[in-house]
Amino acid sequence: MIKDISNKFNFIAIIASLILSLLAFVYFCDIRILDPSFNKWLMPGDSETYWLNWLFYQQSTIFQIPIFKNYSYGMELSSTIALNDSLPIMALIFKTIQGILPPNAQYFGIWILGCFFLQSFFAMKLLRNFSDDILLIILFSIFFLIAPIFLWRLWGHYSLMAHWLILASLNIYFNKDFNYIKWLTIFFFSYLISAYIAVMMFIIFLTDLVKRKIIKEIDYKKIGTILSIFFISSLACLYIVGYIEPGTKLSTSGFGTYKANLLTFFDSNDLWSTILADISSIEGEHEGFAFLGSGPILLSLIAISSIAFTKSKLKQFLTIELRCIAIVSVLLFIFALSNNIHIADIHIINLDLPKFIEKAFGIIRASGRMVWIPFYIIYLLIFIIMNSFDNKSLYKILLIFSILVAVVDTNKVSNLFRLKTGDIDINYKEVYSGPQHHNQYNYWNLQWNSPMQSKEWKEFPKAYKKISYIYPKNRPDNYFILALYAAKNNMSVNFGSFSRVKKEKVIEVIKDLEIVINNNNYDSDTLYYFNDNIAWNLALKNKREGDLVKIIDGLRILAPEYYNIKEK
Repeated sequence: MIKDISNKFNFIAIIASLILSLLAFVYFCDIRILDPSFNKWLMPGDSETYWLNWLFYQQSTIFQIPIFKNYSYGMELSSTIALNDSLPIMALIFKTIQGILPPNAQYFGIWILGCFFLQSFFAMKLLRNFSDDILLIILFSIFFLIAPIFLWRLWGHYSLMAHWLILASLNIYFNKDFNYIKWLTIFFFSYLISAYIAVMMFIIFLTDLVKRKIIKEIDYKKIGTILSIFFISSLACLYIVGYIEPGTKLSTSGFGTYKANLLTFFDSNDLWSTILADISSIEGEHEGFAFLGSGPILLSLIAISSIAFTKSKLKQFLTIELRCIAIVSVLLFIFALSNNIHIADIHIINLDLPKFIEKAFGIIRASGRMVWIPFYIIYLLIFIIMNSFDNKSLYKILLIFSILVAVVDTNKVSNLFRLKTGDIDINYKEVYSGPQHHNQYNYWNLQWNSPMQSKEWKEFPKAYKKISYIYPKNRPDNYFILALYAAKNNMSVNFGSFSRVKKEKVIEVIKDLEIVINNNNYDSDTLYYFNDNIAWNLALKNKREGDLVKIIDGLRILAPEYYNIKEK
């Protein structure tokens, strides 16, 4: 009987999620992004680098360890697409159908639609733990679907749209019985999507273990066994996927900058509400953005004012599960604030941290993102409080009104995202305000369309397999036009844009290139681009017969034995 009810709910949740997610997708996105050949909407920003990673990964074999090693993109400096936020799960799926894809295909639009659906579905699954009223659940799930922290990632960090993994983890947490298989399964998927979200899931997982120890469902011995299996299986998965690479720097700067503000839940950021005014904040706090939305804020005021009248009923909902996750949420909010705390743009305190702690926190440098779990717990508490109302009809009327307020209030941001995911060549002035952003667009438009129009560029791929940048570093000048050209022509490069860089390896590669230049001994299968003036002058001075050494479309190029190859 219980199973039949559960299956019925799942069926209704799937149908409702399909409808709601399609409506939300059309409201916030240009539907053309579902077309794999429609790719220029990814420009400019970080998203074009995620796409580049995928283009180069098409040159890799799937039969390798790590599976997502991307040697062609960076060569000695290369890492994996897992470390570069390129959605390994989508890359794996698309690689299996690579032969039927259009040239330079992208999968981010399909991913976004999938995230809308899963966000809605797992929101309903989570709310089902606290109510049997299906209509109530469906209505309130809309807030999860249009949650500003979820939609904000439409700006470019598409792997971080997998908030549904957090909701799925919370659903497992609130399930009556501990289910280790569910935990392992969802962690496996998280490793194929986002390490940041996997960390948040791990926090919920640990809280689940603590809670079940408190209620004596499991003992310390079982916890030890569970954690041992978890860490062994996770380390194996992380290595196979490509998160664990010797020499890769995991800790980077940013902790204390990419953080949350004390008023983050009420700061509309001058975009997410026309009702509530913007609250001043400081640079970097966009990573801790967690505006609740005008609708949920309205409901929270109603919920708070009603607590006095429903106190006796509310006690039955304040279970050990809620208390444990609420305590963890408070601690996560404190961590999200970092050691550099602001209320609005007023500086409160900056605590000096020991170097080892600062380095450890640097692994999760964007601490502001840890506010996501507290955010969803606030949503959940609002639902629980209002679900305790005796007058459910009144609650539903208030809920529908709040939904309408929230949807109308997101009109400004929905219009922005539809423009951004549409024809950027037409929409850029509306998407990027201010002359400085117009200049940024003009720069990226030149990069995307590429100035590489001379006849030599058509000849080079026939003779050369690689492009070497002199001297490489992370995200160097002109990297995009050269990398895109290389990716389209199945060439490897020794440079790129990476989220984690092996600094010692960079120094080693530069030293090797210096030897090549000083000895005038260039690899015959490699095209060289010179960004260094001294090295370029030396290349001109030591030009060999048959070499092409000249500026082509503004790029300083050395093509070893080019004229000899042409004669053959």
